Parts: sequence; C-alpha cells; structure tokens
Amino acid sequence: MAAQVLCLREMFDVSVPHGEVFAGRDRKHHLVLVDAELEQAVLSAVEDLRRGILGSVVPLPVNDRRCVRCSLRPGCIPETRPQRAVDLFAPRIPGDCP
Repeated sequence: MAAQVLCLREMFDVSVPHGEVFAGRDRKHHLVLVDAELEQAVLSAVEDLRRGILGSVVPLPVNDRRCVRCSLRPGCIPETRPQRAVDLFAPRIPGDCP
C-alpha cells in the first residue's frame, strides 16, 4: 500500500499523505500514514529486490509454521536446498537430477 502511495505521488505529482487498508477480519478501513520513515523502508525494499533480481540469487526460504498454509508453497518448496534463480529456469534434460 505504501508503494502504491509513492507511485501515485510520482505519477500525478500530488501530495498523497496516506493510504487506507481494508481489513476483512474487523471489516474496517485503517488509515496508514506514509511518512519519510515508511517511504525509506519501501525504497530500501525495492533496492533489495532489484539487487536480488540482478544477482540471480533466490533468498533462502524461512520454512517455518507460516509455510504450512501458504498458497505459494508449491512454487517455493522451502524444504529444498537454495538454488540460483538462473538454475531454476534452466532447461532440464529428461532423467537429469536437480
């Protein structure tokens, strides 16, 4: 949500001081102030992501109790060994071991 606020600021050159998140659990909208500290956290996360993509290294999975019900688990497979991103998408020869 904070990244969306930053995009709106940039795209329309307007002041967007906050965003709102709707939480289904309590069925309420929650106002989130996007201040300089949160903006820096978003920019830092974007830079980390950029470095990860350019470095072709998949971060180590956490593989804790959160993984049990995660919809991304089939693609993540956190119990496997870490691999380089380029290796994950390399063509495989039938009968080849990973």
